[in-house]
Amino acid sequence: MKSSDSYDENVAGDDNNSPVYRGRLWKSESSEEVQRRRTLRGLLVILVLLLGVAWVVVDDKEAMQSEDGLLVKEQKVENVVKVAKGVCPQFCNARLEQRVKHHGGDYLKPSDLLRQVDTARDKLVSDLKVKYGEYYDAIWVKDGELRKGFSGINQNDVSFARFRRKLKMKILEMQLAIRTENENLDGCNCNKDSMRRRLDPKTVVLPDLKQTYSKFVWATGGHSASAGHGNLHNETYTAFMERAAQPIFEAVGIEFEARNYAMGGMPSAPEYALCQESIFGTDADLVTWDFGMTDVPKNWKQALYVSRAGVHRNRPVVIAINIHGFDLPPRIEILEKVENHGVTTFYLLEDAITSMQAALPDMLGMNQQQIDAVPEYVRYFKCKDQLEKQEPGCDANKYSATCPSRMHKAGWHPGWKMQALYGNLMAFHLIDNLKGAIGELGSEDYDDPASKLAELKGEEDEDYQRFHNEFTVPREPTPEFLEQNVIDDIDPNWLNFAPLICHTALAPSELRYKGIFSETHNTGMLGHYQGISKVAADKGQSEGPMRLVFDQNFRDNPCEFMTKIDFKDFMYAHEKDGWNTVTVPNDAEVREYGALEKPKGIVMLCFLLCDWGNCPDGDVRPEDLTDGKLQVKVNGEQVTELTKASDCTIAKHKDGFFFKDQDGRFNIEVLVEKSTTEHKQYTRIT
Repeated sequence: MKSSDSYDENVAGDDNNSPVYRGRLWKSESSEEVQRRRTLRGLLVILVLLLGVAWVVVDDKEAMQSEDGLLVKEQKVENVVKVAKGVCPQFCNARLEQRVKHHGGDYLKPSDLLRQVDTARDKLVSDLKVKYGEYYDAIWVKDGELRKGFSGINQNDVSFARFRRKLKMKILEMQLAIRTENENLDGCNCNKDSMRRRLDPKTVVLPDLKQTYSKFVWATGGHSASAGHGNLHNETYTAFMERAAQPIFEAVGIEFEARNYAMGGMPSAPEYALCQESIFGTDADLVTWDFGMTDVPKNWKQALYVSRAGVHRNRPVVIAINIHGFDLPPRIEILEKVENHGVTTFYLLEDAITSMQAALPDMLGMNQQQIDAVPEYVRYFKCKDQLEKQEPGCDANKYSATCPSRMHKAGWHPGWKMQALYGNLMAFHLIDNLKGAIGELGSEDYDDPASKLAELKGEEDEDYQRFHNEFTVPREPTPEFLEQNVIDDIDPNWLNFAPLICHTALAPSELRYKGIFSETHNTGMLGHYQGISKVAADKGQSEGPMRLVFDQNFRDNPCEFMTKIDFKDFMYAHEKDGWNTVTVPNDAEVREYGALEKPKGIVMLCFLLCDWGNCPDGDVRPEDLTDGKLQVKVNGEQVTELTKASDCTIAKHKDGFFFKDQDGRFNIEVLVEKSTTEHKQYTRIT
């Protein structure tokens, strides 16, 4: 999570195993509270720094008075050492000893890394044994081993090999960072123990050590169930997975971040698929597809989603979750096609989940004393052979007790126990592949992490170049989301593979959280610029930059802690306004994603999806362009048609779909005409 966010780690005195705790409970804050917190943090940082300086000075003085010797360590500060008159090896030995003590082993040795992973993994298993008690083996173990939850598509396990390759690259990045740091430590090259200069007898303060040196990013894409609606934000399967996997990755010097950027009521395409880099970030190493409910029966959406993942600049692994059902064969076929052309793909095994659920104890027939003795993570999970429903008590205990009035506690949303089951299963998929990657590195002969990293990067480049070169979308039959008149002019492969810039108001997203969309310094889950409410926008008048607007009804949270974080915010124009404009890409987007070189000039506009297709009176839609209620221009060129492309539209002028850029940018102007009825007119573009 972002370091700028606030949380409460102890609610009602609960310990780490309680359903209320389960990690950080993110508190909702007003902008004033955020500012007060930041100011207080600044004062605390200054105070801590001042105290730290005083502490180092005192210890330094004590160190200078200690007896001479080859290497004398100080007791109070581990990174203060005294080096005898001599050469760099003494200093480098001190650094190595400091590093091993700090990290629990030598990150440069695969054998130490493997031991660290085993130790951290064993701790996680022990924790699950406590949480699931006597039912642990039946739920989590199969054929004497921890249950496997995911499969690649082909039997040759090519996706497992590619995934381990990506994880090996993360390990090598970590090792390379350490070796680069070691090249010049107080004038010594500690990679070679070379004598670059002599050292006089003196006290030396070793540079501070970091815990992690590379980073792995998981990004969750999905609908309301994966967003965790009805639960606290720290009760989603992404949150459970992050808490399980994070210590294991950190044990080998890799920071692990899980971004739950799922959104209720959203299909996976076209907007979500096309905007993956803007939503998930350019550094996403793994993206998930969990849109089974919202995509059915339109499998082209999944196809577009995984195609765009294949051209994501960071080459992420793709994991499909909950793809089982009557649409399983075509969904597997889609994954198989991209896997055969170089993309790493997995899917969640249905029989793994159903077998785990079958092993859950049924509360039916138990008295209250027996129910109370059941471990918390399986208590009230199954009643009358039904999950999270029926009596005795599964309905009432589906969600945790904190903030009982929170929104979206619907019957079709999974509760926290189901989220925990999924999340921990996902964590072991990551952990076991990480262990496999370390084992492979240990058996490979390499002295230089840089050259080994370059070798693996070259292999990955070859896979993804093959995807670019060989994977195509045929014009016939016409792709389901494009009309024939679009296909006549626009090659569908451009939408599947061409570079693009996505300027989306949807939240959560890295585009919003990093201040790129708004071009502000307000960042983070709680600190990013949220725009203004629709009520405030309707009272005002705007002519110029298009306003970022949110619906207050969806922002209100009766709970003290963070629940949902997904909001369909939008760019807004009202009939009282003049021409409103938005420039794509803006300066921040150019810095983040790079400028578009020779853009083709295809402009797609996505209007806010109305719940269940029921749009309120006055909401101007794409079809209203021809009725005179809406005007749109692109770089001064009048848009004559907004051609439907599923839930989005493609702008067209009198001569076709291609607009001329202005130095690689497109200035989009929107005007809403005055209503001839009692309903004020406005439009909402995401």
